[in-house]
Amino acid sequence: MDGARHVFLLLCQFANYIEVVRLPVYYPSEQEKQDPRVYANNVRKLLATEGNLVLSNLGLAEKRVYHAALNGNSPRALHQKDD
Repeated sequence: MDGARHVFLLLCQFANYIEVVRLPVYYPSEQEKQDPRVYANNVRKLLATEGNLVLSNLGLAEKRVYHAALNGNSPRALHQKDD
């Protein structure tokens, strides 16, 4: 779904509710300061734990292939993610 349609459908709702949870400030360790990927992964895990969410290694490229398949389009080639 494109951004304009998403915003339009959001504005069609009479009310939208949100729950905000304030978490403590996350201070990176020395290892995380040296390697931003470690920092990002640790923050990602913390947010998933606090939000009771399941982590996935799928990214935007896989999402686009999935949506193309749902719409009956032939998916483009996947771009490999940098690890």
